[in-house]
Amino acid sequence: MIILGYEVPPAKAVRVGNMLLNRYPFLEAFFICMTLTAQPYVEKDYGLPHNVLVCYLFLAVAAGTGMCFGIQRRMCALVFALQLFVLSLCIQTTKLRSEYQQWTKVRLFARNLGLIGGYMMLAGGVDANRRSGEPRTKSLLHYGRIALGIYSISNAWLIMNSEEDRKALIIHMPGGGSIVMIYIVSYVLYGLCILSEFEKNQMYKCLCLQLFFTTILVDSDIKYWMRSRSALQRWPQYHMMSRNIFISIQFWVLIFTDL
Repeated sequence: MIILGYEVPPAKAVRVGNMLLNRYPFLEAFFICMTLTAQPYVEKDYGLPHNVLVCYLFLAVAAGTGMCFGIQRRMCALVFALQLFVLSLCIQTTKLRSEYQQWTKVRLFARNLGLIGGYMMLAGGVDANRRSGEPRTKSLLHYGRIALGIYSISNAWLIMNSEEDRKALIIHMPGGGSIVMIYIVSYVLYGLCILSEFEKNQMYKCLCLQLFFTTILVDSDIKYWMRSRSALQRWPQYHMMSRNIFISIQFWVLIFTDL
């Protein structure tokens, strides 16, 4: 497959992407551990009691171990997706710290939804080798695409309504105020095309590149987000960055597998 004028071997690209995605549960556990170490009473940030949060960490490590060693890999991917879904519901339904803004919760939920969609696609066998005859689970693939489409549209809705996110784009991206409208239109277009499965492979390519550069240019400015209304601390912001990076890796894998 040719991307940006370069020939990319599909098998190698999928193998590298899967290697990284198999290890993301460990990174999820690492960032939560670092947040627990740096901030007291951090269970209020995640909406879970401390003991339940520790169980969540152990389950994430178990899911990551199973995925890395190929032990019920698809089942482990589904378990991890369900974990993220439960965590997202807890964040939305629990009153977080007073300095956390409503749009921070929306940003967390949207990015978790993107991860959920990607891991549901893996659980559905989107990367299954057709030669081996391994079946795909169409229902999981369908719901995974729905989650990814809603994730993209949620990003557009967040930019439309969050002054903080609009300001971040204007400050860090070229184009000034026009970049906001470009992002809103593009995210809505990507989401609708993925939901309808119209030219979804091209949308995966565009989203992969857009998310990668947005993360590098916008999310990586830790000082901006620490001084913003969200008042995110260093490790939660690193955690937020990691979500978008791995969502872009998910789209990278889907470019070669969800044909």
